[in-house]
Amino acid sequence: MDTNNIECSGKLFTRAGYLCSHAFFCLGICGIKLIPRQYVCNRWLKNAIERFSTLELGEIADSGTIQLSRHVKSQDCWFEFQGCLSDASGNPEILEYIKNGLSSMRKHITVTMKKLKTRLNSEQIEELIDSRVVEEVTIQNPNKSNNKGSNKRIVSGGEKSIGCNKRKKRKCTTCKEYAFHDSRTCPEKN
Repeated sequence: MDTNNIECSGKLFTRAGYLCSHAFFCLGICGIKLIPRQYVCNRWLKNAIERFSTLELGEIADSGTIQLSRHVKSQDCWFEFQGCLSDASGNPEILEYIKNGLSSMRKHITVTMKKLKTRLNSEQIEELIDSRVVEEVTIQNPNKSNNKGSNKRIVSGGEKSIGCNKRKKRKCTTCKEYAFHDSRTCPEKN
């Protein structure tokens, strides 16, 4: 248990990525109150900004034996900072001590890094959000799609017969005009 390695016959952490109830029971028996760092998946840390603001960061244990990446180191710095604020519990003297310590550390870092106070540049923003700007855009606009159904109005049979009228006009003897009626169906006939 010195290395905080947990193995279970169910292999739930290997399959699903989280510890089973047996593993938590064994951790409790051994007196381990914090979840070992190697069992905290990155997908659980997506709400890191919310967690930094709630002062509830002491649940995850640090593993000092492995070489830590820059992202993990910055995360651990946040854990330490939030832990200090939580330990201060609103005591003004301790909060002033933390503030003075942070100010002196910032001055030392500014002198060491020889950086002036400037706005964040794009490289710093990329490091902050842990994402890089894409050089070439591969996403294009979608193809234009047609609406469902017919794209024209369906013409009825009556409209077709009127529109496609190929018969000859006849001379009406009543009105003396060439039209599609004769003397029996003349509209002027009373």
